[in-house]
Amino acid sequence: MMKAKIKIVYVIIVFLVLIGFRIYNQYQSIFDTISEEVYDEINHIIETDTGIVCVLIPQKTYYRIGENPQINVLLINKTDRTIYLPGCLDGSSIPFRLPYCDVKLLNRKKIMPRMLCGMTNPMRESDLQMLKPNECFNPLNRYWLQIETFPPDSLLNFNESVITELSNYFPPAILDGQDFLIPGEYQIQFVYSTMPDSTIFFGWNTSADFRLELFDSIPQISITSNIVKLKYRIL
Repeated sequence: MMKAKIKIVYVIIVFLVLIGFRIYNQYQSIFDTISEEVYDEINHIIETDTGIVCVLIPQKTYYRIGENPQINVLLINKTDRTIYLPGCLDGSSIPFRLPYCDVKLLNRKKIMPRMLCGMTNPMRESDLQMLKPNECFNPLNRYWLQIETFPPDSLLNFNESVITELSNYFPPAILDGQDFLIPGEYQIQFVYSTMPDSTIFFGWNTSADFRLELFDSIPQISITSNIVKLKYRIL
């Protein structure tokens, strides 16, 4: 009888401890802000680096395992001319096509294997972002809808003549959170490259109306961002 009571008390204590941890973490998450040191480092990079600058900006530090990392990437044109830069395309993080865009785990190995479909979306002119001097954009953003019109008697068998197609950039698969299943600190870094390579293609699978001369306005660069530390916990 005494042993049963001890077990019940033990279970209650463990339960209260877990609840306490959960309440503490929720309270901490509400006030989870990025340290001034991190913002100072980012501001220093933006102010002092030249050429095309890449910064990785975390929205928070603490996560539960499996949670998607909340980050923003900025590519900043600090040259004296107008340039075009493509966002992260379908197949860019494999890498299968340029630009090569990925979020690297520096202190851990990726858990989930990366898969590639043989069919990839064509590069459109709208995938290129025009950047005047001192302008910037996020190559991971998803931001527009495109309307495609099909004849009513097409093979698609739609009753209406217009359907809506989601057209967007393709963030690296690592941002789905499947590589963050073990508690601890993760050091991540964004990489971006438009440098020609024998194993990946630039301009592969472009849309029919794409003006190939636009490639001349895309600078050949290979850049990395600052390193960001994210902390994952069980509860």
